[in-house]
Amino acid sequence: MKKTFLAPALLAFAATCHAAVPESGRLVLDVKIDGSGQTRGTQGKSIFKTAQAAHLAFTVHPVAGLEAVNRLDEAGTQQMLAQQNAPVQARMPSEAEAQRVAEQMQKKAAACGNNVACLQRVGEEASRMTMAWTGTPSVPQPQDGRYLNFSGLQPEACRMAYRARIQDSVDGAIDDVGGPRPYLERKEVDYQGGEREAVFVCQSMVTLDTKTGSLWVATQPPAPKGKVTRHYGADRRTDTPVDGVQLHKEAMAWVFDQLRGKVQQSGSRKTTLRVPLDLLGQKGEQVVEVDMRWKFETK
Repeated sequence: MKKTFLAPALLAFAATCHAAVPESGRLVLDVKIDGSGQTRGTQGKSIFKTAQAAHLAFTVHPVAGLEAVNRLDEAGTQQMLAQQNAPVQARMPSEAEAQRVAEQMQKKAAACGNNVACLQRVGEEASRMTMAWTGTPSVPQPQDGRYLNFSGLQPEACRMAYRARIQDSVDGAIDDVGGPRPYLERKEVDYQGGEREAVFVCQSMVTLDTKTGSLWVATQPPAPKGKVTRHYGADRRTDTPVDGVQLHKEAMAWVFDQLRGKVQQSGSRKTTLRVPLDLLGQKGEQVVEVDMRWKFETK
């Protein structure tokens, strides 16, 4: 009777565990960046303004079930391995003790001569001794798993969405031999991403800690395409950079640093950054306000 009852119960439990692993997860990230600042030279000065917004979304799929290793937390993985190996390291003999034991085994083997049975006993003794030093390695068990590791698939499966807007400007004058020369710079972007970005974004990885709810994200949207215009004195140039127009470097670095286990599955976060500026020898600082909102939904 017990066997008849337990078999269906275990099957139901296994099915429940399997169902706990989602089929996919979708990350949605929105970032807004506003900043102002200035640089100064001996005579001239320049005013900087930054206004940027980016929207990024993509779908990822589990690479396996619950795992004991967070594939995006290298430092945490190294710490876990160190903790597992600590008992083994504690049992290891000193170099002098290991040398003494090796010489002792060599003497015993030499005393055996050509006696195969004797040599076998010495070998078994040496094996038992080294096993006592190293012990049985600690291997994470399936029930120890707490991390869901996700990765992107083909572009059509990750359903990428990417939109970026940039309206940055620099207005001022640069020190010159004949006096300050007018300087103006404009960065204009209103870009809808497509296949160009999907190649990179759809290789993104996400890890969810099911115990703490912490989220790790490894992604980096390419620079959006746009126009950069510069006036320096009588010189005027308008470019469309092949590599795109960069989103604010320090602001985006802060955003992706938050998405390295410092946030939960969804939420919002703000910060104020003070970023050094250098424009053709002028030095200054820009104050940048960063507002990020994100959510990672599984199904």
